[in-house]
Amino acid sequence: MTSVDMSNPVKQLLRLRPLGGVVAIALVVSACGAAGPSSPDDSLSIVVTTSVLGDLVQRVTADVADVEVEVLMGPGQDPHSFGLSAAQAARIQSADLIVINGLGLEEGLLDVIDAAQNDGVTVFEVATAVEPLTRSVPHDRANVSDSGEMGSLDPHVWLDPLRMREAVSILGELLGSIDPERAAIWSERTDAVASELLALHEQLLGIVAELPPEKRILISNHEALGAFADRYGFEVVATVIPSASTTADPGARDIELLVAQIEEHNVSAVFAETTARSDVLESVVADLGRPIKIAELYTGALGPPGSGAETYSSMMVSNVRLIVESLSR
Repeated sequence: MTSVDMSNPVKQLLRLRPLGGVVAIALVVSACGAAGPSSPDDSLSIVVTTSVLGDLVQRVTADVADVEVEVLMGPGQDPHSFGLSAAQAARIQSADLIVINGLGLEEGLLDVIDAAQNDGVTVFEVATAVEPLTRSVPHDRANVSDSGEMGSLDPHVWLDPLRMREAVSILGELLGSIDPERAAIWSERTDAVASELLALHEQLLGIVAELPPEKRILISNHEALGAFADRYGFEVVATVIPSASTTADPGARDIELLVAQIEEHNVSAVFAETTARSDVLESVVADLGRPIKIAELYTGALGPPGSGAETYSSMMVSNVRLIVESLSR
């Protein structure tokens, strides 16, 4: 292995991360000192934070020799509230490459990741590399304080396959810089996965086309669906949790706005998430006294075996089919 070529423009993208109350400007990909294989068997060691990103990285690295990929979060684990074990923290410190979503999504991992980066481990922060959206503030929400810890940029970029296609392409360039002897292999692998993601996007367009545009109204548990809505022509009009983080809590004003939007748009379904509590949403729907479906989406993590959402592609297809079926009622 050789050191990462930081002259490559891909490596010079900026990201913002609050550290100790101060916003620090750093690189999306950063490496200090001489890079080299950290694992004892001389293999390339990659640590990935979320199950969604883990699936994509594993698709890129599939059948490539001497590559170890460890995904920290399993199916159903919420990135916002996930905590590291001591063994996982050690794996981060010894990795050649860490792939994170970023923009504060992995709230409990930031100190360990920053320490590893300061020690010279290369970190690829996906969300800042693919032009994340500014978080939308539906209707009167602008007057409601955000009780979460997230910033103004939406971290949920993975719910847009075209943004993930861009991330995979950047990953290929990065792997080629870290592992130049196999740069052609990494280019070929990422091109193949990028093509699969384009096909997925086209498949989702076909499913969404079954739903009339006037019914493409989303009310969800927290501010997770912005990137999806922007790509596929939906509008997010309200959320239960007034934050891009599932760890925030709704206030009375938030509940009032939620009820008002459900009534105004006469929606047939609202959307909960497998990785976030839905008790408030269930209570609101029960109090309204009319049939409203609560459909549960896989947003923060892949599903367990047998769920039909075990991979990134199957997760996206499952989600979009459920959205279209639920709003068609």
